[in-house]
Amino acid sequence: MFHNGMVVKLQSYHEKYLLAVDDQESVIQGDNVPTNNVKWTVESVPGSDSLIRLKSCYGKYLAASDEPFLVGITGFQVLQLPPGGCPDSSIEWEPIRGGNQVVQLKNSRRNTFLRANNRLPPWRYSITHKVPSSSDNHYAWNLVIVATTEQSSFSRPKSFNPLALPVCLNQVPTTNPGACSGCCCNSNNTEHMPAVVAYKPPPSKSEKRLLVAKNAGKAVVHFASLVGAGAAVLALQAGTGL
Repeated sequence: MFHNGMVVKLQSYHEKYLLAVDDQESVIQGDNVPTNNVKWTVESVPGSDSLIRLKSCYGKYLAASDEPFLVGITGFQVLQLPPGGCPDSSIEWEPIRGGNQVVQLKNSRRNTFLRANNRLPPWRYSITHKVPSSSDNHYAWNLVIVATTEQSSFSRPKSFNPLALPVCLNQVPTTNPGACSGCCCNSNNTEHMPAVVAYKPPPSKSEKRLLVAKNAGKAVVHFASLVGAGAAVLALQAGTGL
């Protein structure tokens, strides 16, 4: 359910979210605000397959403290604490699945559970941890996945297609280190770019005769328009030997 690097929100039974207060110490229930205060990054505990840590947007961890929430009232405070500022076990939580995307968070140090209190005084949507006295929805949290491990990483580069690369037909030497390996496609090499001339094989004898006949025909038509058809034919035969 939880994987290292994923980003999650935890929604309580009261339809509020586990929220890291901007004093960088308190934790309460709040609305689904469009900020990172309700987002928690999951970290796996080294050497354990079941324990996790939840890191707030301030780089501090969800911690089960030893401080009572209020004198005479059961339950202990839940805080944001920096790494090394408390025993490791106080920031380690064991997710216990309770249903589809529903989870309870058990603190590994005190065997207490994360509890979402109601809105009535003195609770006022506070967060505590305590040992449940009975089956209670106040310990159930709806898991909302914001980003998985893959989505949190860099996107994959586009696939390489060599056919999409431009083809350079003329390559010339260059001394410019910024040029593309002597490729004439570089604008700096245009003055050295040779002209591209398509190769044509020489015409055969039959093609030469046909070309001569075509040119002669054009000449006859032009000459006939000037001196008459009969004189033009005689002139053509005398000049070409046909």
